Amino acid sequence: MLQGIFTEYDLSKQDMKQVSFFHSLYFDKIGFFDNAYSHKVVRENPDHFILFLCTKGKGYLEHHGIRYNISAGNIFFTFPGVAHAYGADESDPWSIYWAHFHTDSPEFVSILKANHISVFQPVFYTQAFQDIAESFQFILTDIYHAAPCEFQYKQSIFTQLVFQSFTLANQPNQKNKYVSAALEYIHSHLNHPLSLEEIANAVHISKFYLSHHF
Repeated sequence: MLQGIFTEYDLSKQDMKQVSFFHSLYFDKIGFFDNAYSHKVVRENPDHFILFLCTKGKGYLEHHGIRYNISAGNIFFTFPGVAHAYGADESDPWSIYWAHFHTDSPEFVSILKANHISVFQPVFYTQAFQDIAESFQFILTDIYHAAPCEFQYKQSIFTQLVFQSFTLANQPNQKNKYVSAALEYIHSHLNHPLSLEEIANAVHISKFYLSHHF
């Protein structure tokens, strides 16, 4: 049974005409789950992107056959048509913001790749995650009572939020942080063999990204 503070807004309760201007990028479900005990989701063939932000606690993401450990400061994306599963840690359940979103832009996946985000590299860490959390919270505040113009403004803020996450993903110090974390993990596990995949999972990035920057 799910526990914790749960807030969700579903666009199906709004007239889709209000967001027709934003079809290049718009959310249709957005929410916050605090202390998400027993939170688990499995999707075999999703038809949307999802953007997640973990603000505290721990959880996991299984995406394209790779399992990632998620904790505060991690942002991750899931992709349409790519099976995934995610859930909260049993002893230290995460708190997360999330948004299901869509785009009719064929260039969006290329934009993601240009910002080091892909099916093979869906997770990154940022120390500035509170900035993203504040944007999420602004969108969620009084969203059920928002007038059409205000609701459209919240959609525009979400577009900024997505590109704000790209900026954080590209901060040079984050790449150095991953290398430092990988070295620390190696040094603390010298008593047994390590695989590249194990090290990458321990520092919450894909093995391809770690190999490139290491």
